[in-house]
Amino acid sequence: MPRQAVLVLCVFFVACSATTKAVHLDTGPDKRIIHVPRLGVDPVKVSLATFQETVAKHGRRIAPAERPLPFARHLFGMSERGGWYHYERRSRRLFPLGAENELQVELSPASAALNRQYGLWCSRAWGPPSRDCLRLLVDSPVLDGDGKYALAMAIAQGAVLGEMKNAFRHMANPEAVLTTLTGAMTMYLMLWLLPEPISKGVAALMTVGLVSYLGWELVWKLIAGWRELAERVEQATTFEEIRAAGETFAQVMGDKGAKALVMMTAVAVGNTAAGMAAKMPGLPGAGQAALLAESQLNIRFSAAALAQVESVALHAEGVIVSLAPTAVAMTAGGSPGETTQPPPSGGPGEWVRVAEHMSESARNYQAQVTGAPKGHVYRVQRGDEAVDFDGFAQGALLEVKGTGYAQWVDHKLSFFKMFEGGPKMLDQARRQFRAARGTPVRWIVAEEKLVGVLRKMFADAGLPIEVIHVLPAP
Repeated sequence: MPRQAVLVLCVFFVACSATTKAVHLDTGPDKRIIHVPRLGVDPVKVSLATFQETVAKHGRRIAPAERPLPFARHLFGMSERGGWYHYERRSRRLFPLGAENELQVELSPASAALNRQYGLWCSRAWGPPSRDCLRLLVDSPVLDGDGKYALAMAIAQGAVLGEMKNAFRHMANPEAVLTTLTGAMTMYLMLWLLPEPISKGVAALMTVGLVSYLGWELVWKLIAGWRELAERVEQATTFEEIRAAGETFAQVMGDKGAKALVMMTAVAVGNTAAGMAAKMPGLPGAGQAALLAESQLNIRFSAAALAQVESVALHAEGVIVSLAPTAVAMTAGGSPGETTQPPPSGGPGEWVRVAEHMSESARNYQAQVTGAPKGHVYRVQRGDEAVDFDGFAQGALLEVKGTGYAQWVDHKLSFFKMFEGGPKMLDQARRQFRAARGTPVRWIVAEEKLVGVLRKMFADAGLPIEVIHVLPAP
């Protein structure tokens, strides 16, 4: 198998604190860089006029799909789904029921009422008569499964529906184009409900585009919000319940999220991955998106760089963005290659070569996190005192701790008294904080258990040092 560059997005949810995300850029065994996206970024703002102009431009080349949901499944490389699926509340994943457990399609009074209310909604959205405006009843007389999710998506996009209708007003069949987009938006988000979800081609680029326009915090809220919507819609038997789920998701998206999702979908539909990569840098707000792409993903928002994206996968440990084996100029910091020199110094110190005594695994983890070659430290000189760090990135001084510490942590998140390393780490943190003189200090550790004890120890000592958990590379 050819060696691939991989971006690993590890997301850690900490109770009562902000979500910390880390991007692991792996371009080979000798150069691994950890990138921590900046929190609190502002999503790209697209004006009403620009949004309408953009969706009209890309909407004109969309060939309306007779069966929007199967079309979208094919577009995103999803399996053709015949039969019925079940959304499991405990795992928040979608599973096929299997032929032996398939439900019998019966137009019950509840199903008939739901169909009728859906038709009335169509007449209100597009004008009379009452009809199947989203083409959800083409393959089944019952509005169920993906059809209910698509209806919830259409309701969620209600805030921008008028803007989209205005943008498509000169088209021969604007309703059919919007229906095709709704099906595509629905099935794209359904990818994240599948077991071991992975998106390829244009779906992978949609994810990269959304992160570049919205930032990771909002994208993760979208994924979590869609999972919540799916859970509610799965149990819904009435139009009112589906509408409530859609309106709740609309609040999660907000105006910026809704517009970004529509724009990315409009570019994706009818395009190849290469074609989409070529068009994304020409979208409105691409200048600001390029800055966000660098701060959130450490990648360039250029056609050449985006064309290297092959897949995006969700795993238990985070998100993996795989790049083509020939990926070049993908990272914002430069082209991948073997690391023989430390990164440019910058900041309050400089890189120096030292002879450190540590295990090979600890040395590898330090190189993975900092991107510096083995045997280098980042030294800050304050008067007569020289204080060493393991790196400097994104305006923060870095200290890295590999594996082997968790065994000395008890269930109360304190070091065992016999462990002499605890007081030494606290003394090291104090010296680093003094030397930093206002520059943020960030400790990155390989073991989740150590995160808790360090945060507690630093808080008790009044040290405002950030501690995050990043898994060692496999």
